[in-house]
Amino acid sequence: MDRTPRNSRYLRFMHWNEGTKHWFFQRILSALMIPLSLLFVIPFVSHYDFDYEHLIEIYKSPIWSGAAWVVLTVTLMHFRLGMQEVIEDYVHSKKQKKILLMLNNAFFSLVVLSLLMSVIKIVY
Repeated sequence: MDRTPRNSRYLRFMHWNEGTKHWFFQRILSALMIPLSLLFVIPFVSHYDFDYEHLIEIYKSPIWSGAAWVVLTVTLMHFRLGMQEVIEDYVHSKKQKKILLMLNNAFFSLVVLSLLMSVIKIVY
């Protein structure tokens, strides 16, 4: 008999099924997006009327460019999980579902990689 307290049994992540993990990460990313969005939007709005060169100078700082990369990556992860849910729920052909899920992951990877390359180019 398992003598683990009931509450801690439910917190063991490796025993969760795929749907529970998906739901949990979607909620965590949603909660993270609130403070991260403020971290990105407030400075962005305060520099709205600056010219291009001045903005590049601001984002040459690893702190600001890193924060922008984290915000946009978390947003894209949230988008990827949401699109995965839509594909799994509304595409009924297994072949189409598999292709669309692969395209979803490829799109996410490509955009995050290009975002990372852009940030590296700005900083260095």
